Amino acid sequence: MVMLAFGAYANAQDKVEITQRREHAADCPPQHLIPVDVDIDRSLLGIHFRERVEDVNVSVSGPDGVVYQEWFTTPAARSVEVDLSPYRDGQYEILFFDAEGNEAEGSFVKEED
Repeated sequence: MVMLAFGAYANAQDKVEITQRREHAADCPPQHLIPVDVDIDRSLLGIHFRERVEDVNVSVSGPDGVVYQEWFTTPAARSVEVDLSPYRDGQYEILFFDAEGNEAEGSFVKEED
């Protein structure tokens, strides 16, 4: 297993550290990282695909369980904003995975607006 950590989208928002995990058998070609950055600004979660992605699942869960889940295929870079204001404050997890077995994950705290 190879684990790589990198910073998130640099802006006025708080960065969410994302850890990439790649697992593959010795006879399989190496897999690719999921090109994503994440930030949180109060209750607004920013998900920023830096380049084209195909069949990437994004799941966000927190004190209320899974609050967001979506599959993405984008022909170019794309940003998505997820409004978390209807959900309770607390610890949240974000998980990305694709059909090739690549995974990326991170955690953040949603605090009162």
